[in-house]
Amino acid sequence: MHITMAGKLGSGKSTIARLLNERHGFEIYSTGKIQRELARQFGVSTLEMNQMMSKDTKYDHMIDDEVTRISIDRADDKLLFDSRMAWHFAKNTFKVFFTIDPQIAALRVMKDPRGAEETYADVDDAREKLILRSMVENERFKEIYGTDNLNYANYDLIVDTSYETPDNICKLIYDEYEKFCSSPKDYGRKMYFSPKSLYPTEEADVIRAMKPNESACVSVVCMHNYNFIIDGHERVLSALVCNEPYVCAALNEGADKDKLSCALASMKALEEAGHFSYPSYPKI
Repeated sequence: MHITMAGKLGSGKSTIARLLNERHGFEIYSTGKIQRELARQFGVSTLEMNQMMSKDTKYDHMIDDEVTRISIDRADDKLLFDSRMAWHFAKNTFKVFFTIDPQIAALRVMKDPRGAEETYADVDDAREKLILRSMVENERFKEIYGTDNLNYANYDLIVDTSYETPDNICKLIYDEYEKFCSSPKDYGRKMYFSPKSLYPTEEADVIRAMKPNESACVSVVCMHNYNFIIDGHERVLSALVCNEPYVCAALNEGADKDKLSCALASMKALEEAGHFSYPSYPKI
């Protein structure tokens, strides 16, 4: 069984892929690796290949076809596809998506700018540009493939990398991978979020009067790269008070995002009740 890994910019995909390679023997296939091979076949540089791809989507489809071919021809090997769209083309894979709080992603990119495609004036500028770039890239994927790369419903496992160490994330993914391999049809979708990167949609007064409840069910939606609590604020509060690394949640696919609101007063109320501070405040 292969693994496909996608995720938000700055979420640490490459780091986790390297750990899974070192500790569990997964051979890493990235879009870049396939793209470089295509460039070699065409007798052009990788820069020239990028320019060709920007003008003609047939080269994207060539890469996609190669992902499909590799996943079929090497069905019995442990391959890890590090690519934003491999989940859509590779066959019989465990589909993993990494989410991260936008401010923390910006801090990581500012500290490690290797391969950065743009420059940033400061962390806030980096955050806004990363969000915009993510949205622009996703619109391109929708146009080419007719599918939403950022939709959690496309994945088997969603993991928030905002606060946990790469070692712990690697262990979590491999443990879930083994569960998935043992019974793919019974696995269902699993979502692990840090309670510190879930944003409230309840009124501030309701949050102030709220009691922690560890048995409440949490459901979330993602908008503008931030994750918002639709149900289960009491469970999130419990996790904050108990300093739990993760909250298990479900995707609330019925939430009306046009009516979603997250007031500054509500965020501050949850910060006070949970004894923590958000990295940044979304503007919705």
